[in-house]
Amino acid sequence: MYRIAIVAHISRLGLADKLADKVGANTVMVDDGTLGCNANHRRAWERLAEGDSEWSLCMEDDALPVGGFNEQLEQVLAVAPSPVVSLYLGRLRPPHWQHRIRNTLVNTDAHWLTAPALLHAVAVCIRTEILPLMLHGSPTHKPMDAHKPIDEAIGTYARRNGIKVAYCNPSLVDHADQGTLIAHPDRQPRKPGRVAWRVGTRDMWTSSTAAIR
Repeated sequence: MYRIAIVAHISRLGLADKLADKVGANTVMVDDGTLGCNANHRRAWERLAEGDSEWSLCMEDDALPVGGFNEQLEQVLAVAPSPVVSLYLGRLRPPHWQHRIRNTLVNTDAHWLTAPALLHAVAVCIRTEILPLMLHGSPTHKPMDAHKPIDEAIGTYARRNGIKVAYCNPSLVDHADQGTLIAHPDRQPRKPGRVAWRVGTRDMWTSSTAAIR
């Protein structure tokens, strides 16, 4: 049903290997310090696009999956309301989304929250069939922008093509928040506390949704 790639920085290779063992990843893509985050993520998506699975999942090396992750993931993907799914919805970043997320969570226990943007790249699932178009485009289809941060690039691609990003609620993945290794375009420091709003499992997942407003 799905294939998994882990993206890792060479300094976190130990973490990546442990994560790969835990979730049964098919490949680990390691940045030796010369590629950069965006290029390494793209390499991972390119590798996943070569597979024949229904879904492809790219996880960062500091992702913290819930217990029973693979069983929960199968249930989640079976009822996913969108071809682009985030398994993580986090606090603090991006700051202008936080009050909207908070207000939505207070008023709903829907199994999915939807938004016209991908806010994080910690753990993202995409239907494998759309990866070639997302990565390379076609004569009538513009691919994602390789120069944007990977979460923004995927989110912009989805928005252009009328695809809402769906966030499972609760998140199946938390974030270790060990400090960023990325030189972010906004040059703002990343404060501690970049963790999921809710983390957990459900006995049964449905496709019930609520929009983040």
